[in-house]
Amino acid sequence: MSDQERGGVSFFWSWSYWSTFLLTWAVVPILQGYEDAGDFTVTERLKASLHVNLLFYVIVGSVALFGLILLILLHHNWSGGIIGFAMACSNTFGLVTGVFLLGFGLSEIPKSIWVNADYIHRQKVLSHKVARAALKLDDAHQNLSNAIVVSQATSKQMSKRDPLRPYMNIIDDMLKNMLDEDPSFKPQGGRLGENDMDYDNDEKSMATLRRQLRIAKEEYYRCKR
Repeated sequence: MSDQERGGVSFFWSWSYWSTFLLTWAVVPILQGYEDAGDFTVTERLKASLHVNLLFYVIVGSVALFGLILLILLHHNWSGGIIGFAMACSNTFGLVTGVFLLGFGLSEIPKSIWVNADYIHRQKVLSHKVARAALKLDDAHQNLSNAIVVSQATSKQMSKRDPLRPYMNIIDDMLKNMLDEDPSFKPQGGRLGENDMDYDNDEKSMATLRRQLRIAKEEYYRCKR
């Protein structure tokens, strides 16, 4: 292989590696945090996502810094430098994870085939799974009912002139669309706790209420499937 071809391969390998690295550790987590945030504007949702991810990066960075200091104290030298060492650790983690998953599948697939051959045992396992699924669905229904009751009660006690009323209107529209999409859903057993009505203090508390309502909805329909 000529030097020109080797340089081209090196460039494309570096580009694919670092682009994947950037997507994995920056772009995708920020988008996930943005989607999970309950804030009402793009800017606030990005801020919430960055705050959560920065906290995670600080923890991971502290662990990495501790490991780097430990290596320096142990007087270990590596010829590839810190970046090469970090890439080696990343590749090692990926290889070990891949081998672990392949080994798990290699033993789990024959085991599942062997176990499923016993119809009596399989019936007991499926009955147990159905009971657990029904229990999870009941809990999810209860949580969604509680979230709906809290949202409705908060909306009723908030005046039309309240500065937070526009945010509450967004939650009301979200709740109305939710009930219109599934008319069969009937909130039952919603109960108010001591701190369930503390959602009329600031914009952040309203964002928390919106996020909890959305999470309860997603959990319910995930269990319902």
